[in-house]
Amino acid sequence: MSMPNIQPSADLYNQVKGGLIIHGNTLNAWCRDNAVNPSNARQCLIGSWDGPKAKALRDRLIKASGMLIPSSSESENHSSPVRPATTGAPEFFYWGC
Repeated sequence: MSMPNIQPSADLYNQVKGGLIIHGNTLNAWCRDNAVNPSNARQCLIGSWDGPKAKALRDRLIKASGMLIPSSSESENHSSPVRPATTGAPEFFYWGC
C-alpha cells in the first residue's frame, strides 16, 4: 500500500524528526537501527534525492514518525482537523502570575 504523495521539503524533514522524538527516538538512532545512511534519510526528506528508493525510504520514515496522513476520503479543503498523536504524558497547565 502506497502512502499519499507527500512532497519532500525542509518542513517535512523537521516534522519527521519531531515525530520520531515524540515517540522516544531520533532520526540518527532510527537510521542506525534500520541500516540507513542518515545523509540518505535527510536527502530523501528534503527532496534532493527523489527516485524510487528515496520515495520508499520517505514512506518508511513518515510511518516511523507517526505522522498522521489525511485519508483520501477527506475533502481537499481539509475540513476535518488532523490532530497529533498523544504521547501519554500528563498535561500541565500554567496559569501565570
